[in-house]
Amino acid sequence: MDNLAAGPVETMLFHGREVALDLIVEEARRNRLFKQMLGGVWQNNLSDELWEKFLQARGEM
Repeated sequence: MDNLAAGPVETMLFHGREVALDLIVEEARRNRLFKQMLGGVWQNNLSDELWEKFLQARGEM
């Protein structure tokens, strides 16, 4: 799960931004393991505004 979080998911967030984030938020609502995997994603270059939305999906806000 760490490789998925630190690789493809972070890449999607970096390149797809809001579109990718909307898909991630929706999947996190439906899938407990996916939501758990999100714990391995780092903010990197994602804006603070989008990062807060991501943290909400991850259940940290």
